[in-house]
Amino acid sequence: MVNDHANWSPASELLQEEMPEEQRTRFLTNIRTESARLQRLIDELVALSVVVRILDEGPGIPAYALNKIFERFYSLPRQSTGKRSSGLGLCFAREVAHLHHGSVTVQNRKDRQGAEAVLTLAAAEQLR
Repeated sequence: MVNDHANWSPASELLQEEMPEEQRTRFLTNIRTESARLQRLIDELVALSVVVRILDEGPGIPAYALNKIFERFYSLPRQSTGKRSSGLGLCFAREVAHLHHGSVTVQNRKDRQGAEAVLTLAAAEQLR
């Protein structure tokens, strides 16, 4: 909390020595008012999330694989080459999302052929 002596920063000496009393009082009142307003804004942002949706129109994910695609080293063969990847990408993506209080989901699209990946992160996490 800011006090009337402004001893909360190295600039306090400047405030006390070079700023007239009335101006200093107005300045500190404005800081208190704005900090309260900013805290209300931060409290409101806590409820918000950033959502990134990635849609493709590929073959989708076979039903048998939907429960396994986040497992470490699980990989489906590529449709074009038949080769498999390392199976680590989605596992790492989910772990990073969880570390940032978020989530990653993948499902088949309902509107057409393809898959949908959704990354959700708390928008205000970096403000705290």
